[in-house]
Amino acid sequence: MAFSLKLKNYRCFQNLDWSPPSGVSVIVGPNGAGKTTLLSSFDFLRTVYLRSLSSAFHFNGGAWGVRNLFATDGEMVEIDFGTDGLVWHLEPGVESSASNGDFKEAVYRDSKALFIKKANNPQFEFDGQEFGANDMAALRKCFEITESKQLGPLVKAIRNSRYYSDYKLGQLLKRGSENTGDVFLCRDGSNAFTVLRNWRDKRSHQSAYEFVRQGIKAAFPDLVEDFTFEVTRQSVSLQFYLRGIKDEIPVTLLPDGVLVGLLHLTALAGAEDHAIIAVDEIENALHPFAIRSVTETMREIAHEKKLTVLLSTHSPVLLDEFKSKPERVFVLRKEKSPIKPLTNIRDRNWLSHFSLGKLFSNEEFGSPFPNTLDQ
Repeated sequence: MAFSLKLKNYRCFQNLDWSPPSGVSVIVGPNGAGKTTLLSSFDFLRTVYLRSLSSAFHFNGGAWGVRNLFATDGEMVEIDFGTDGLVWHLEPGVESSASNGDFKEAVYRDSKALFIKKANNPQFEFDGQEFGANDMAALRKCFEITESKQLGPLVKAIRNSRYYSDYKLGQLLKRGSENTGDVFLCRDGSNAFTVLRNWRDKRSHQSAYEFVRQGIKAAFPDLVEDFTFEVTRQSVSLQFYLRGIKDEIPVTLLPDGVLVGLLHLTALAGAEDHAIIAVDEIENALHPFAIRSVTETMREIAHEKKLTVLLSTHSPVLLDEFKSKPERVFVLRKEKSPIKPLTNIRDRNWLSHFSLGKLFSNEEFGSPFPNTLDQ
């Protein structure tokens, strides 16, 4: 889906303006450039919408540090997320008095305000109705009370976005997933086994289950033949059928990479159509063959579901998968204009003669050191 994201004085970004294309794109840059901050901003917005600003602070490291340390006195944190001609504008104050919902929030259509909720006067109007303040985001309140169709595309984009990072592999291996009715993978992947079991048992989700099943076999063709479930009243775990081995093997005996690949595929399989899916450091624990296989599988489902898939990476192997589409490689730097497509840094024809992974390894782009080509 087409969207725009603007971050002003938000954590490490003084001024970021980004509109990536639909499909699979990758973000590179040195440690501290803001890859995780950028991807996790979608989770921040989603949590503000579904819960509250204070919850978003809590689940994203606390209010301290949300305001850029180089912001001058009087400069506010501003976040703009836009799609389909609509823009959700937030000014999340980081003082204790602002973390309870008393912050500025507005929605604009083609630069015209549909509503504005001010921090110092939280009463506002939308669609002929008056609203007061509480912890619920004004956008959510307006959408749910008025059932406004004009807000629908914006709400759907925010609500359906997902961010995945820091999978709880140890918890999955030790205890499995809690036995619930979940059909969406949570941020840390801890409910993955239950989600897969539920997909298998629900006709409406069997295609997602089969996507993961075939994808993990393709990523580990010398190892995985299939998997099944071990279910108790409290938990769900996995057992695998491995090539050349007759008995079922518990997931605890498999390489971490198999579990990581399974979680990546589950994250994409469960996405709603046109959703934004952000995955931090996709290459962790994966062999180069598995990286290439999972990436290709992600491209297939992104095309099918019209997804925008955003991957952060330090992997030369993954970068080489974008040799024919270098405009989908975004380079982050600690600059006033911190993100650029690689094709704005290097000529496309020049790039076509080289391995993108080798160029990155040789610090031709995405280097921690100043480079005039990156400016």
